[in-house]
Amino acid sequence: MKSNIFRDLYVFQLLLLLLFLNLPILASDISFSPQCSDEFNDLKFKSKTDFTVNLNLNKIGPCEWHKNKPNYGDYDYISSNMAITKSTFEGSEQLKISFLIKASKNFERGTFLNISKKDFLGCELSNDNFLRLGLWDENLFLVINDSEGNNKFEQINFNLDELSYKKFEINIYPKSDKKNDIEIFVDGNKKFETSSYSNFCNPSEIQLGVWSGSKKNNKKNIINLSFSEITIDGYSKKNSTNITNDDEVKLKFPYLLSSYPLALCNDGTTASFFSSHEINKNFPEKIIIKFEGGGAALSLDSNETKFAEAYNNRPLRLMTSTVQKMNKQHKTLDGYFLRAKNDGWGLIYLNYCSSDLYMGNHELVLGGKKYQVRGRKIIESLLDYLVNKNVFSDKTDLLLIGGSAGDLAISANLDLYENLPHNRLRLLFTVWQTPSERSYIDKRQKSNINKIVPKEGLKFTHGNLQSHCLESFSSCGPNWQNIKKYKFDDYFIESNWNEMPGSIFAFTTRHLKNYEQFKYEIEKEIMKAGGGISFIGRKIWRPNKEYNHVMGNITMPIGEPPVVPADIVWNWISGSGETRYIGK
Repeated sequence: MKSNIFRDLYVFQLLLLLLFLNLPILASDISFSPQCSDEFNDLKFKSKTDFTVNLNLNKIGPCEWHKNKPNYGDYDYISSNMAITKSTFEGSEQLKISFLIKASKNFERGTFLNISKKDFLGCELSNDNFLRLGLWDENLFLVINDSEGNNKFEQINFNLDELSYKKFEINIYPKSDKKNDIEIFVDGNKKFETSSYSNFCNPSEIQLGVWSGSKKNNKKNIINLSFSEITIDGYSKKNSTNITNDDEVKLKFPYLLSSYPLALCNDGTTASFFSSHEINKNFPEKIIIKFEGGGAALSLDSNETKFAEAYNNRPLRLMTSTVQKMNKQHKTLDGYFLRAKNDGWGLIYLNYCSSDLYMGNHELVLGGKKYQVRGRKIIESLLDYLVNKNVFSDKTDLLLIGGSAGDLAISANLDLYENLPHNRLRLLFTVWQTPSERSYIDKRQKSNINKIVPKEGLKFTHGNLQSHCLESFSSCGPNWQNIKKYKFDDYFIESNWNEMPGSIFAFTTRHLKNYEQFKYEIEKEIMKAGGGISFIGRKIWRPNKEYNHVMGNITMPIGEPPVVPADIVWNWISGSGETRYIGK
């Protein structure tokens, strides 16, 4: 437990971080975002300084890194529910954090405070987990970094009170040679006095909530923690990895497709979308439709398959209506979406809730429970709604943007888009299959004994395919062999060598192991397209990730030679500047 107890804790959310430029961070300025996504189940904000966290300690969390098996104890994967500061804090300045906390009686294990260091240009990040504080077997534990960059573990006997709040105060005083002195008080009594080491130039991110190991075969263990009167006194740091409110565009018009009886999410609620402008004949002539990603529900039970995205482990937020069930009233986007909005584009964001890569139109009964699988029907309904509202015309400049699973919303349904009224139709893919990749996958899927995904695991995605998707497994995937059958004006592609591993799903790349073949083919594919991005080296460029997946909207310089991916994409959208990047 003393070595790397909570490795890879923080999740870097480029689309959600809020920065306060060079101003003190006071209680009234605190702002948090949920972990992993815009919506996180059972994280209830009462105010800017008060919220409650609920968590089943024996259920896998929704973040990608939750699938990892912990390197301590007898746990199968990781469960967490954390609120993350939307500001990062200057690493070289004094930082003071205080809060009240109380927990349910059954809270016996887990981190409730984490301060993690962020990647920053020109700063070496030796260890991102700068400070971790939590409860474990009636002990309050503290994990910091020693002068060699290793975890140092301290603990004292302690219990949280379920009836009353405990007040925690954490003081961090930067000293010389990367050294930070740390004091931790509980109800005014000093409990820890130690030091943690880190480069001063790396800013910090603060997380409050609960994080722990999880056992999939154990019964539910629902715990809750309440945080109150949170104050953070420090200084925020502006850097290219962070985004201010001014760098976000809010899609403030929510819509339900309630007039369409089959536009249903998995749980039977009504599918929804957001837009930057009211949906009517005055909608801008330049239109972006963005399709939300989120993997797929492979219908095999999680106890019987290697796939972490089995339907019984799928997050509720990806199986229900964002507007109707989760009551969300807006969506924020950043990067090149903000540039597009400022350039006069109208933005439409379709929420993903069908778990079928937008390919299905059927009903399933699994484990005695009924699931609506209507991804294609949701798209048909959205397009019909927009047509009836006179959004499209012969002057429309229409751009379809995918995002992981959202790429299949484009590639599997091109027959629906090509006949829409438009002047120009363009496609942007964030996952792309090279010819050898497609051939390899199709060959594997034809096998009766060596399939990438067993037939039983395709009940959501391939349960009721359209005729144009039946030729082969990849015939509706994001690849040239598929899309060349349809009428469109231009397309942009992304595909990276360190893409999601083949064990995740068959439509993502990197089943092939031949690096030189991939490099040769992706260069040809990008030159064939109107624009494209590919990181063909072996380095991982996304902080706290194991692969380079959906990179095009990153607004910081990455790669060798350095490039801002969002700039390349925007050049292609706007029709000016370099539209291709192939680098390491």
